[in-house]
Amino acid sequence: MTAAERVDDQHVDDRYLDYAGSFNRLEDEVCLAAPPESAMSELTADFSALAARVAEHRVDYDRRPTRYAGMSGLPHPILVPYEVHEDGPTSTSGTVEFGLRHMGNENVVHGGIISMMFDDFIGMFVSRSLGSGSSARTAYLNVDYRSMTPVGRPLSVSAEIASVQGRKAFVEARICDGETLCAEAHALFVCPADQMWPGVAGLGD
Repeated sequence: MTAAERVDDQHVDDRYLDYAGSFNRLEDEVCLAAPPESAMSELTADFSALAARVAEHRVDYDRRPTRYAGMSGLPHPILVPYEVHEDGPTSTSGTVEFGLRHMGNENVVHGGIISMMFDDFIGMFVSRSLGSGSSARTAYLNVDYRSMTPVGRPLSVSAEIASVQGRKAFVEARICDGETLCAEAHALFVCPADQMWPGVAGLGD
């Protein structure tokens, strides 16, 4: 299942994905561009005009298309896009590709971006696995950086629910470049106090 298919299920069509993807490409180019002063002034005016044009279509918070962004990270200007290839009740796996806009030093992914990607990927998986009506909230997310995470090529990403204890779901996740472990995460996600995981009965403690 592609990321676009997952997002389409949530009423965000390909035109919106193209729109958001174009902005992501602009971000990538801005990260490496060094325009001369004359071009910089012109580009600044263009960006300001474009921002004003987009603002004409602003909607209420509950109607924003990016509320579905966690389904794949695609229709969002900040989140990292990924695709889910296998999605079960206790584990999920897919691919992620970081762009130039995600770089830190030395042409590798910024550590904070990796943490953000884990938070989004795990949180959406837990919500899907334990009940779509539940709202997974991050209690903690511990990330160990094992090797440099490259930009610009597909990497594997996976997560597994290690255990469920009442409102608590303990999850482990990994990002790998082939056989190389780039980063791993240990996380605790919880339901709000007035909720329980609808899918918890099938998983046990």
